Amino acid sequence: YGEGNRGKLKKSCSYAIKIGVGFHVFLGIIAFLFSRNVLQLFLGGNQYLEVVTQWMKYQSILLPFTLTALLCSGLYQAMGKVKQAVFLSSLRQGIVYLPGIYICSYLWGFMGIVYIQPIADGISFLICLFFLISFFRQPNYGKM
Repeated sequence: YGEGNRGKLKKSCSYAIKIGVGFHVFLGIIAFLFSRNVLQLFLGGNQYLEVVTQWMKYQSILLPFTLTALLCSGLYQAMGKVKQAVFLSSLRQGIVYLPGIYICSYLWGFMGIVYIQPIADGISFLICLFFLISFFRQPNYGKM
């Protein structure tokens, strides 16, 4: 970004997303398939094992999308776009997650707390995707 090399910036972001998403898809598949076994190591025969296993499966499905949100906020930080970077960094755990806990627990009770993290990840991904697409569609995105 600092050199103003548009092609290199787009190629670097694309490469990071492809490699990162590929790796997270791999991890997500493992987490989905073996979630119960892994959680039994920590929870044993705990009464919450079924709920936590369900949460881990939801989370593993959306795992690849969390990387895109992280890379997007990092891109805006590197460009010195402070307002957008703070917004994107706060999005998942603050702006979406905190009000979502109240809304989802009101709608679905205890299971709403299980659902909110994957929902927050999905919403954050969509917003970050919008930021990335709009950034790279700007004719002068490589200029400071």
